[in-house]
Amino acid sequence: MKILCPTDYSMNAMSALETAIYYTKLLDAELHIVNIYGKEPEMVDSTIKLNQMLAGISAISEGYIVPIVEVIEGHASEEIIQYANRNEIDLIVMGTKGLNSIKNILFGSVTNNVASISNTPVLVVPQELAAEFNTHMLLAIDDQELTHEDAFKVPLEIAKSNDVKIDILHIQKKKETLPFDPFLFAFLKDRAGEVYLVPGQNVTQEIKNFTEKEKTGLLIMIRRPKSFFSRLLKVGNTEQEAFMTNTPLLILPDK
Repeated sequence: MKILCPTDYSMNAMSALETAIYYTKLLDAELHIVNIYGKEPEMVDSTIKLNQMLAGISAISEGYIVPIVEVIEGHASEEIIQYANRNEIDLIVMGTKGLNSIKNILFGSVTNNVASISNTPVLVVPQELAAEFNTHMLLAIDDQELTHEDAFKVPLEIAKSNDVKIDILHIQKKKETLPFDPFLFAFLKDRAGEVYLVPGQNVTQEIKNFTEKEKTGLLIMIRRPKSFFSRLLKVGNTEQEAFMTNTPLLILPDK
């Protein structure tokens, strides 16, 4: 397993790095840390800042984790995606800004761009976690067919390492005979947990309510070309503000 954590030295990036270190230990993974700088004169400054940041992290400074570190010139989101593809990264961990809302998760510029198009799963981490490294996992699923079993590689590894099940949530806008793809159980195998069918018209609000009520530690969603999640990337402020949560969000590409 390979984990990539881009950093810009901000507080939300530090929260993401703490989470990346947690999963590096949990999954016995290889950690990659990169900083993307805009122009060549910034390289020396970026390198100094990166070294100073790493020196302040005990797990790294004391040698428990030896990350692969790189500073790269270019456009941040493009370079992150290219780095992930080039190095066969299994999980990208990135931070959110500000108010811990879906708006800031999805409209955080670089995070938004990477989460929108990356073929690698992206774990988006709020700056202030509601419950630090809570192991309760929840998959919010739509009613579309699942076509790629390997999309579940990362959440299955996390569930196995924590010895937990992955609960399933589906928000029902109408009565459905088959509310979601039954092959999901074959994909999740012995890690499939409880199934919750919750009626409601405002999907984001219902997911928010459920994650807060159940104290979810990791919310998992699948990014599809025409799903409500993809549309959420472009909706207005009212819909965005409806999803206020401190829950880390793992975005799986349906590639």
